[in-house]
Amino acid sequence: MTKETEKTQEKVEDLVSLERSELEKLMDRIKRLESAADKAQLARFDEANKGKLTSVVRLRKYQDKVVLSWDNMIKNTVEKSPKGGWSEDQSVKLNYADGTSEEVDLVIFNRYYTHISAEVLSETNDKKSGALFYDVLTSDGDTLKIDTRFLN
Repeated sequence: MTKETEKTQEKVEDLVSLERSELEKLMDRIKRLESAADKAQLARFDEANKGKLTSVVRLRKYQDKVVLSWDNMIKNTVEKSPKGGWSEDQSVKLNYADGTSEEVDLVIFNRYYTHISAEVLSETNDKKSGALFYDVLTSDGDTLKIDTRFLN
């Protein structure tokens, strides 16, 4: 069997046959019950039976690499010129998920990074530093451990 045939077979097994009149009776009964029901009780039921919410965070991506962290500024020179203009020489070291790192001008990084969404799988608290780490799953399917200071 091909994959398409197997999928179609699974869909057919999940189908339930019901006459239109029976379906209409069921829908009318549901409408009747919901219109007569206590709204507070319905809200309580919905709250008790809702699924688990997943936490989603945003990671920074720079030049198609996921940024796990950055070090404090390597260079931080800000000067005012005699003509009244400001000049800045600020750079940071970016640490990527692939294990590489790169020194980048702060202004360029802040201008060109993008965000990607990731789902939080678990959290870990480092007892020594007190830092909170998340294990996250990116949309690419990668699982990363990242310090919460470098999220969103």
